[in-house]
Amino acid sequence: MRVTRRDIRQLRRTVFNLSAASNLASVLLVVLAAVAWWPAVQKIRAFGETVDYSGLEALGPTVVERLQEYNPIFWWLAIIIGTLLLVYVLYALVMAIQRRLRRKLVRQATISGLAQQLSEPAREVLSWAWHDRREPISVGILQQALTQMHGGRASRIALAREHAAALAPARDEPQAPARKQPEVDKTDDKTLALTPKM
Repeated sequence: MRVTRRDIRQLRRTVFNLSAASNLASVLLVVLAAVAWWPAVQKIRAFGETVDYSGLEALGPTVVERLQEYNPIFWWLAIIIGTLLLVYVLYALVMAIQRRLRRKLVRQATISGLAQQLSEPAREVLSWAWHDRREPISVGILQQALTQMHGGRASRIALAREHAAALAPARDEPQAPARKQPEVDKTDDKTLALTPKM
């Protein structure tokens, strides 16, 4: 038994609808940050071109000449460092949005619709991804189920069931009864102990 393409398509559509708002927010965040950072880069470059190190003549003409020569490199390094910091902050924010999305609970109507539209192997994969039955199904569980469907989890579940069925007779075989120990007749011992010796 395998998951059909219709199952994958249906679950992917459900996950997309549930995560559309969060994904859009992540994209807008990155776009706005890039739009805001680009003018800042231009201003930093323009400011770097106006920097004059002639006031540092006390350090010597050679030092001033070298500072003036490497001045563009200094400001490009500043731009690169600022870009890396911005990327780090954006990555952290996007990951926080995605973690919040994965914890988002799915409505009962959505789960009922999936239960009616998915095939039996697809429902088994979804049930496999739902480890903690004390907690309701979240978007993260649906995402994991979708990944497992692509990875052939349904076939593994079926194979595990066959293995369990093959081992069941050996596990359920009745055990041989324990050998009964012969009873010792203690009456004769007591009689012999009480009989006076001649």
